[in-house]
Amino acid sequence: MAMLTPPEALPALLLAVMRHVQAEGRVHRELLHKRFAPQALFDEPRGPDDGAYGSTVAMGRSIGVLHGGTVRDPEVRLDEEFESFSDEINAAVLRSWTMRIDADDPDPYSMADGKVVSTGCRDMQRALAWFLTLDPRGPALTWTSKKVHSVDEHQQTLPRHLWPFENSTRWGGFTRWATLLGFTRPRPSEKVDGFVPDLYVPTRDEIGGLLTDDPKELAGVLDRLAARLPVIAGGQIRGYMLKHLQSQQDGVDVALAQALLRLESEGVIALSTVQDYTISNPSGIVRLLSGSREERAFTHIAQGVSA
Repeated sequence: MAMLTPPEALPALLLAVMRHVQAEGRVHRELLHKRFAPQALFDEPRGPDDGAYGSTVAMGRSIGVLHGGTVRDPEVRLDEEFESFSDEINAAVLRSWTMRIDADDPDPYSMADGKVVSTGCRDMQRALAWFLTLDPRGPALTWTSKKVHSVDEHQQTLPRHLWPFENSTRWGGFTRWATLLGFTRPRPSEKVDGFVPDLYVPTRDEIGGLLTDDPKELAGVLDRLAARLPVIAGGQIRGYMLKHLQSQQDGVDVALAQALLRLESEGVIALSTVQDYTISNPSGIVRLLSGSREERAFTHIAQGVSA
């Protein structure tokens, strides 16, 4: 099962199921189904494999966060990595899971039988690697709109086999999962209610663990951030995309630049420029484009006063 394919799979429902199973340890599939999709809600008989509930649990198995819940293995349980997780399971944990690289086949663009393999999180990883290159200051994107607002027209600039969205079903799945995981946000406009890239939440969640009160080289911190978010510039998944496109990364994505500048304005991080450093190491200068299209240059980053 591909992450973007089943339209009935609901990200928020998966998180709710994960929290419940974590609290219980393991739950029989019939009991779990009764708790989340009681028969009284439906006119026709429904089983644990039916409807949105069944698709959501199947998705949890497909991406590896849930095990069991089948006729042969009826006990639903979390993957063992979550069993000792003491805090409430939230979108940040699921985001980290979605970003994992397959050690046996790390290239999410690998082919089988003439098609790009899309099982597990691979289709989501490919979609994010491309979507996050788009400029959030540009038009909000939907599937049904025309010209500049059409995500389909945007993806047609890619080779056919690298299109992240085959159809509106995949785009709909992407907007649901990407919104929950913090990689996009809806932006209503006069013409269309569409979506734009937004890296504020993932950057906020991940960058704090990379910083101290002492300034560090910004370029180095961004490399470490890309190891945690491999779909952004400098990350392994983005690297595979560029390899298949025979292209190179051109600076920091605007979505990441805006996230960093917003975190600076909130006092979460402190960005600075060391003049002597810019002379001795010009390649260490990181240029960030703001929402007003102003370019600002920095060399170092530290924890802010509000961190």
